[in-house]
Amino acid sequence: MKRIYISFILLAVCALVCIFQFFYIYNSCTEFIDSIEKIETACIKEDFRLGAQLCDEVLSKWKRQIKCIDMLLFHEYVDEITQNLDKLRIFIKNKETTEVFALCSELKNQLMTLKNSELPLIENII
Repeated sequence: MKRIYISFILLAVCALVCIFQFFYIYNSCTEFIDSIEKIETACIKEDFRLGAQLCDEVLSKWKRQIKCIDMLLFHEYVDEITQNLDKLRIFIKNKETTEVFALCSELKNQLMTLKNSELPLIENII
């Protein structure tokens, strides 16, 4: 009987870890997407100083969270986002608006893919 209780406890712990991972990734990606949209808005208004400041904040926050995100997801996805955030900072500082908007769009798509890959959908399970 003790084995059954221990099995249920371990099952509950595994389920809680999975739920935590889902919400952590989902909320983090949503927050980063919102931040990138703020960067876009600043660049639309041609406030590149604010855009660069916001980009630096996003990049530093991403690098702080990358340790946990790397444990939970494929490294390739995370590395691509890191590289694109570095490129975005350079494009903003050089005031290259076309590249900034293209890269912001790509970053949002990458984060949405990351976010959607954690949803418990049939295409993610099979």
